[in-house]
Amino acid sequence: MEMYGFVEHEDLREPCEEIRHEAAVERRPTRMARERDEGRRVSRSHAAWNARAGSVHPANPPSRRVEIGDSRMPTTINKPGKRSGIGGTARPPGAEHDPAAAKPEEPRAASPAAAAFVSGAKAIAPVLLALLPFGMAFGASAVGSGISPIEALGMSVFVAAGAAQLAAIPLISADAPAAIVVLTVLIVNLRFALYSASLAPHFRRLPLWWKGLLSYHLTDQAYAATITRFDEGQTEEPDKRWYFLGAGLSIWTTWQAATMLGVFLGARGSEGWSLDFVLPLIFIALALPAVKDRATVAAAISAGVAAVFAAAAPLNLGLIAAALVGVLGGLVAEIVLERGRR
Repeated sequence: MEMYGFVEHEDLREPCEEIRHEAAVERRPTRMARERDEGRRVSRSHAAWNARAGSVHPANPPSRRVEIGDSRMPTTINKPGKRSGIGGTARPPGAEHDPAAAKPEEPRAASPAAAAFVSGAKAIAPVLLALLPFGMAFGASAVGSGISPIEALGMSVFVAAGAAQLAAIPLISADAPAAIVVLTVLIVNLRFALYSASLAPHFRRLPLWWKGLLSYHLTDQAYAATITRFDEGQTEEPDKRWYFLGAGLSIWTTWQAATMLGVFLGARGSEGWSLDFVLPLIFIALALPAVKDRATVAAAISAGVAAVFAAAAPLNLGLIAAALVGVLGGLVAEIVLERGRR
């Protein structure tokens, strides 16, 4: 057959078809490789875009081939639940592997010192209600005895001992010598020496200024609320000072407020009130809870009898005599009881 000046022989037709078939076979892998390379570039471009958006994908994300006609191209499918790109929540790289970063921030707890201080204040709270009438009685009695409101408030601040303040009021109103007043206050407050000796092992490592601060806030109520807890080990060593300070400062604040209220009420109505009965009732209320065994009963009875016989002593010295007789009576009774047990 003759076409355009060329002669096509039938003998050469079959070899030409074989050559074209082999060329097509050789071009097919090249095309598939090109499509595979394009898929990799697309995957890498998606990963780079997601990395810029701050999303973190697994090292080997699951892939799925999507067929488009005769071509196949791998595409990356993100797992559900992991947002990335626009509108998603960006997470810093490595956050999935960091347990500290995955946990939400917890609110800061109170320091151990603050917790111990609050615990001490809560432990003494029921006692504060009974302390209010006590302080009000002192303020009213002080003003009724001729003591100025400033002097009464100053006594509550600098002495801060209810029983000693109540014992000093009649002496001051009677113009007793200062030595008698100081001696009476010391005798009434002798019990604090025993309290201090009992608390000393718990505060022996504290600096001097801490010891002075805690001794200023030492009261009957603060000692009763703390010593049992300390001896049983319910409060750790570093927190004992704060627990005691919480209890003592609550008592001090309540005492000052009650004194101011008593001074105010006493200044308004002291002329028509008879407040002489207040002091004996208060001391009786303080003494009764301390009577717990035979020795304390003997001390209370001996002190009461001595106070009755020494009531006519000048400068109210009968109070000092009764206190000394009560201490001796308690010691004698304790010695006798110990010998009887043996």
